[in-house]
Amino acid sequence: MLSVGTVLLTMILGMMTSTPLIAQTIDRDPLVLVSGPRARRAAEILGPNPLTAFVGRYESSQGSALFWYLPDSIERPEGWEPVACEGADVAEHPEGAGFLFRDPAAGYAFFLMTEGVDACEVAGAFAREFSFFRTVSFGDGAPAFPALLSIP
Repeated sequence: MLSVGTVLLTMILGMMTSTPLIAQTIDRDPLVLVSGPRARRAAEILGPNPLTAFVGRYESSQGSALFWYLPDSIERPEGWEPVACEGADVAEHPEGAGFLFRDPAAGYAFFLMTEGVDACEVAGAFAREFSFFRTVSFGDGAPAFPALLSIP
């Protein structure tokens, strides 16, 4: 005779193997971290500057995203226009070269360039996941970026 625990475990395992877990929770392929984060001496999108940035690249079958994470929040550069993005503090580069996302309460900012994916959705996914990873760093001081960004 099978115990109740054995029956429940068999049912749960059967449900999990019938549909991959990631397919149960994500409508599109997640963006996967393919490089970084790597330290850079400047956030290139701003031209010459003394900022330290950590750069990471994400890719999926839909497109890609390139992040420049700044451990300190910065002021919105002159000429960058605010854009509506789920209530976040977001500004677009004057020539459309990317976006600046700031979280003054948490004390950081990041620049983002996307191709084939919505910048606002990608930034929201990064900010949600990064809130945990921000507390972890490597020996060289680089923050840990999330391995996957799930875009609903």
